[in-house]
Amino acid sequence: LMDKCMWIMTQLLDHRHGLSYDELMERWQRSSLNINGTKIPKRTLLDNKYLIAELFGVDIECDRRDEYRYYIENRDEIDQDEVKRWLLSIFAVSNAIHDCKSLRNRIAYDKIPSGNESLEVIIQAMQKNVRVNVIYQSFFDDHPHEYVLSPYFLKVFKQRWYLVAVRDDVEKPRVYALDRMKRAEATKEKFKMPKDMSVEAFFYDCYGVLFEPEDYDVEKIRIKVTDMNNKRKYLRTLPLHHSQREVEKHDDYSIFEMNVYPSYDFIHEILSHAEELEVLEPAWV
Repeated sequence: LMDKCMWIMTQLLDHRHGLSYDELMERWQRSSLNINGTKIPKRTLLDNKYLIAELFGVDIECDRRDEYRYYIENRDEIDQDEVKRWLLSIFAVSNAIHDCKSLRNRIAYDKIPSGNESLEVIIQAMQKNVRVNVIYQSFFDDHPHEYVLSPYFLKVFKQRWYLVAVRDDVEKPRVYALDRMKRAEATKEKFKMPKDMSVEAFFYDCYGVLFEPEDYDVEKIRIKVTDMNNKRKYLRTLPLHHSQREVEKHDDYSIFEMNVYPSYDFIHEILSHAEELEVLEPAWV
């Protein structure tokens, strides 16, 4: 049932103007999920529609005047919700691989190798706004420490989950890697989530997850990008930061600007491009 719901949802997400009942059933006939080669009754589709709305927050409507055309009613809301789009894209890829069993050994994708053990506990704690007790050992410590954290935000960066949380003995939020948590348990102690905080605002001026606002200011970074290995095209299609803009174009190079903390994560990324990138300003960076 879950596979069928995911299949219906991803089919309609792929077609902005929707699909008629006949068009949907034509695709269903070709699906490996359709073991018996039968159509999905319209009444069953209605039940699937309610389940999809409940599980995934995707509202499917049916225009009976137009050949029973099914379409995503809240597509604009989905397009603006980055987390929901990310999750739905995972469902779509999973469904596509499942639907083409012969291709399973020919498709590879990045996996998040660790940290998943604590993820469910933290998500449930965030949902209830309760604190979590964790045993944590950073790469810089010789032994683990026990902390009680108020979990604010979660973020994935370079195949690792990170938690932004406030600790008892530290006022400002800090970042904790889930793969360095030995244990995580939800407590019954409530905390109050600040209303004016969001994960987008918290990381707005950051590249990655590490930044030290008490040590650095947000800088206007000017970068010279050569045409070596088509590097300009790569940065145009996948910017280093959301504030990135191309301010100068020349025959063999371009100048890009962005406003960002020059943190360890950012400098590490710049250095990984070797001679293809050159930081022009500020001079200290």
